[in-house]
Amino acid sequence: MQDKFYKKNWFIWLMIIFIFPLGLFLLFKYSNYSNKTKIIITIIILGLVIFSKVLPTEESKNQIPEQTVTNQEVKSEKNNEVPELICKQAGIGDTLESWIDEYNEPNKDNGMNKTFENDKLLVLFADNRALNITIQDNKNGKKDNDLINKILPTDITKISEQDESDDTIIKHKEIYHSDLIQKNISKSDGTVTIIDQFDKNTGTYLSTIIDCTPGL
Repeated sequence: MQDKFYKKNWFIWLMIIFIFPLGLFLLFKYSNYSNKTKIIITIIILGLVIFSKVLPTEESKNQIPEQTVTNQEVKSEKNNEVPELICKQAGIGDTLESWIDEYNEPNKDNGMNKTFENDKLLVLFADNRALNITIQDNKNGKKDNDLINKILPTDITKISEQDESDDTIIKHKEIYHSDLIQKNISKSDGTVTIIDQFDKNTGTYLSTIIDCTPGL
């Protein structure tokens, strides 16, 4: 009697390739191979299956460096980001990076003290933050209120004001509070001091000092 098709070697091999568990059963049940041969075939097939699962595909190999490059680019972009401003434009409490982004490189750089805008702005930096700004006479003897408003924190609230004039200089002092300064400046209670100075004899504007140095 002719053997059933499922007992033939060609069918058993098809099952091994496409339906491995069934093919393995037919191999041991119906094939005319020796037991030693059956075991060798089984080991080889199992080895190929395991190897195919462990070995990464060519596509996955290509994706790994792409993902690495993407992560590096994101990290680089984050490192180059300019921190969020405290003021409308780089001003008191803002970082040196923000100042350079706003006004370009300093005209003069003496370590902690730097000048910007053709020496109009004298800025003291500590811990990378602008803690003191002196706005010097812009040669027309007038206070630049527009600039001053832009370099003050956007959330300041006035607390008090007082006159500290002496024999030669009129000094008007105002005290403000800023939550942004308190949040971003280490050990700060949020105090911002503004002192306007004028020549007492002529009334000519001299300078405005803005300070948020902690503890002053």
